[in-house]
Parts: sequence; C-alpha cells; structure tokens
Amino acid sequence: DDRLTIVFSSDYFDTYLELFDEDGNLIAADDDGGKDHNSMLWNIVLPETGEYSIAARSFNNTAQGAYSLNVESSTIELSGTLIYGGSDTGDLDQGEWLVWSFEAIAGDIVSIALDSDDFDAFLELRGNNGLILAEDDDGGETGSNSLISEYLITETGTYLIVVRAYSDTETGEFSLSLNEE
Repeated sequence: DDRLTIVFSSDYFDTYLELFDEDGNLIAADDDGGKDHNSMLWNIVLPETGEYSIAARSFNNTAQGAYSLNVESSTIELSGTLIYGGSDTGDLDQGEWLVWSFEAIAGDIVSIALDSDDFDAFLELRGNNGLILAEDDDGGETGSNSLISEYLITETGTYLIVVRAYSDTETGEFSLSLNEE
C-alpha cells in the first residue's frame, strides 16, 4: 500500500515510463502525464510487498540525451470530498494539483466538469490506486473548460478527481462539479 510518484523528464526526447512488479507484470505506464512531453506516474499505490522495476526510455525507443528520473514516496492531501450533485470552488496556484475524493458504486455513470475563466482547465479521474481512468483538457462547453462525460464506474470504491491547469504557470479561480447520470 505504499504510494509513489515517479517522474521521468528530459529536454532532449519524449519520455516513456513503465512500472513492473517482481514477476514482470506491468503495473502502470505513462507517456505525457508530467509537464510537456515528460512522464509521471503520480501517487501510484504498490499492490504488494516486493521488488519493483522501472523502465525509463524514449517514447520511440530511438532518441537519446540527458534525463532525470525521480522516485518519491507520496501522500494525497485532499482538498475536499464530493457527493453526486455536489460542487466546489477554489483558487489554483502555479503548478498546484488539487484533489477531491468521492465514493462510487459499480455501474454508476458519472460526469465531472471543471470550469475556469482564468486558466486552461485540465481534469483527471483516478482510481484510489492513483492510475488515470479518464482525463480531459478542452472537452467542456466553452473555451478551455474540461469535462469527463458519462464515465462508467466499473468497481465500487473511492475515486479521485485531480484539478490542475494545462500549464504550470497558470492560476485563478475555478468551479468543479460531480454528477451521476
């Protein structure tokens, strides 16, 4: 149940990151979850005690150059909890990621909206294990708002909503809503 954040970055190539358990099974993979074309496995829950392997490579397996690989223990600091039909508002600082949790039952169909007049909204739906289930940049009704529409919940449990700006330099006010369809 340890939580890790793994960041693989380079100014020279598009990074790709994979995490494997000790039997060689793929636990998680990411291409562009970090800033620009960098990879990030954010707040991943390790399912078992044991040794894990990280494969850090270029996306196309042919690029080369200097890189950075960081592995850190992580925890989730929740900004709040939402229920169906609920909403929240707030202010986003530069480079900040805000996280809300909600409980869902297998078979629920949810929609999540993130609206801001101040920044290009980016929205993620993650399982409690930290893996991205859905994400959206500009799917909202207007401008650069985000919308994850009619997502089918396949497992009963706790889910995470990550609110952030598309660019780490953007800031401002936002509104977030969670609905069951």
